[in-house]
Amino acid sequence: MVAAATSFFSICLILVFVGSSEASTTEVVNIGIVDDFNSRSGKEVQVAAEIALSHFYGYANSQPLLRFRNYGTSPLRAYSLAQALIKKNLVKALMGFQTWQAGAVTVDLSRKHRVPMLSLAEEVPSWATREWPFLINAARSQHAQAEAVVAIINSWNWRRVTIVYEDTGSSPDAIISHLINELQDAQVFIEELVSLSPWLAFSDEQYLQRQLESLKAKQSRVFIVHTSAVNLSSNIFIEAKKLGMMENDSVWITTTSITNQLYSLDETTISAMQGVLGVKSYFPTSGDRWNSFSSNFSVLFKSLYPSEPDREPGLYALQAYDAMWALALAVSNSSGQFLLDKISRCNFQGLNGEFKLSKGEGLEAQKVFAIVNVDGKSYRELGYWSDGLGFSLNLTEGSNYSKFMDILPPVRFWPGEAWPVPKGYTTPTDANPLIRGGWLGDERESSRNGCSGAAAHGGIWRSSKAKMREEDLLQLVTATY
Repeated sequence: MVAAATSFFSICLILVFVGSSEASTTEVVNIGIVDDFNSRSGKEVQVAAEIALSHFYGYANSQPLLRFRNYGTSPLRAYSLAQALIKKNLVKALMGFQTWQAGAVTVDLSRKHRVPMLSLAEEVPSWATREWPFLINAARSQHAQAEAVVAIINSWNWRRVTIVYEDTGSSPDAIISHLINELQDAQVFIEELVSLSPWLAFSDEQYLQRQLESLKAKQSRVFIVHTSAVNLSSNIFIEAKKLGMMENDSVWITTTSITNQLYSLDETTISAMQGVLGVKSYFPTSGDRWNSFSSNFSVLFKSLYPSEPDREPGLYALQAYDAMWALALAVSNSSGQFLLDKISRCNFQGLNGEFKLSKGEGLEAQKVFAIVNVDGKSYRELGYWSDGLGFSLNLTEGSNYSKFMDILPPVRFWPGEAWPVPKGYTTPTDANPLIRGGWLGDERESSRNGCSGAAAHGGIWRSSKAKMREEDLLQLVTATY
């Protein structure tokens, strides 16, 4: 079921207001929510926003009316949808935009019309909120996960990796630049950096097969996968299993954009992902407030999307709930710069931790991640990784921490078999000789992957102590165009 253009629940609440003695003092405020409501994360945003609105009822003399607009698989449509909301529906604020692609094409509208825009994208470039002051980063940055991924790699002494990530068609993903920096610092050899086009993956049946076969010919068997499109990540693992790349000595590690949605993947995908290690954003799932929200979410989600396999709220739901609550608190008798200032001053304990916006930076970055192992029909949490502390079995006061995973329970299942720990590389042969790691400087080799146009780059290590910036990565991944 696609989200309705206007929230039915919002209208019901407004009718209640109209029938009450307070109707004359109640201000109806239009809020636009623009997202991909065909995706699991978009569905969670819709349901969580509705619940936040119901919980807000009676807190102020204004009643938000939610107007949902679905850009589906075409983020570029976000601009026209947001423009219509601003001009025709006179929305006072915009929210959603879970991909920076959608946010990037829309954000200048917020500046031009002085309409605050709350972005729920996992990574908003650090310069964006300075460039567009009406842009508010309402989702926690996940960049610290790069350190968690490298800590996993160091725990097993794997020294060469391949990074597979999604080509978003815009600026390079911030997570990838952070990941490259952390791998360089750890002196881990990046054998391949492969950018995959979601469009080609869906339009060309042989595209993923060609890309993965080229990686199969390399020595590295440690694959780090970072994609925002769930269908793309699912197809990667299904194709990798067909090609025998989910077997002995292989290691697959997923970032939060995939691991955070493991619970919603179908049986075919989970079956293909057996043995995968993942870094998952941690959030507390206890207490009366969580229990109430989780119960409400399950009921409404089942009502709106009965065919979805899982009804539990994830990180996307929590972020949307907290952002909607901040908007509802601030929007009464406010608009433009005044509304922006009120949102910026919001400070409350949300479902996803403290909601407090740092000037120009957004919410405090995610600091704690769960480490999971795909096993059977779902996944098993092994423990946690905390920024600045390392791995721990739990998060209670006085917990022991370690730089290595030996403090956690053993990984019960690796790709192909339960034991032993994968080597993470294939034995060199005359046809596939050993490549010794080292920085290749300006002589770094790069090549196109077949006729797909996707750039694959080999031999990346470290050039100096300088960090790789986003513009450096952009130069790297476009070097062959």
